[in-house]
Amino acid sequence: MLQREVEWRIFVFLCLIGSSRALAQSASSGTVSGQVNDPQGAAIGGAVVRLIDVSTNGARSTLSNDAGQYDFVNVPPGNYDLTRQARRTR
Repeated sequence: MLQREVEWRIFVFLCLIGSSRALAQSASSGTVSGQVNDPQGAAIGGAVVRLIDVSTNGARSTLSNDAGQYDFVNVPPGNYDLTRQARRTR
């Protein structure tokens, strides 16, 4: 009787762990990354890059690094517009 109760508790515990992992995976997100280059292909550092959620108009901004690279992490699924603006040099 005691062994059956222990087995049952282990079974329930394993089911709870499995279901919590499944729920954690259902809240998915991703990463948007890229590189800002000029027309000749040279990297542009310090460019302002904006990621705009089309459905909510919510926006995130970041700067490209010296290699022109940028990253947006933990981006929920959806449709986005991406804009970039570099400082003009004279």
